[in-house]
Amino acid sequence: MRHETRAHMDTTARSGPRRQGPPTPSWHARVLWPVVGALGILAAPGCRSVVPVAAPATYIPRERPHLLMVTKADHSVVVMHDPVLAGDTVVGLVNAHETAIPLSQVVDVKAIIKEPGQTDELVIGAIGIVAASALVAAMLTGSAPKDQGQTCPASGC
Repeated sequence: MRHETRAHMDTTARSGPRRQGPPTPSWHARVLWPVVGALGILAAPGCRSVVPVAAPATYIPRERPHLLMVTKADHSVVVMHDPVLAGDTVVGLVNAHETAIPLSQVVDVKAIIKEPGQTDELVIGAIGIVAASALVAAMLTGSAPKDQGQTCPASGC
């Protein structure tokens, strides 16, 4: 015969409804962490700018851009990854296929470049928003850090 302690015995006689399932996540888990995740996703690619390229024949080999927006004579726009100049032709990946466009068929070229300064500002702003949100959440839930300092009489310590 198995001996059971009172703690392991049937507890259905408790007053009030019994909670089923996992515990309810705190405010931090429900609201704050998805916000942090979203900000991280937004900041990951960094800020980018589109700048016009006046002379693609000299710009591409000198700057080696990662992305170009090439407008062709038929007014179609192609986004080209890792372009290089081969003679008088721009060669790069378009939709994962190597594509060559003669400069004679190019009407306009724009480079898509990273702006590290803007990315830094975005990250600093995101950290500020997260910190402020955490402080407000802590204040609302009553879990803000309490002053652990010494209490001094009015006459001083």
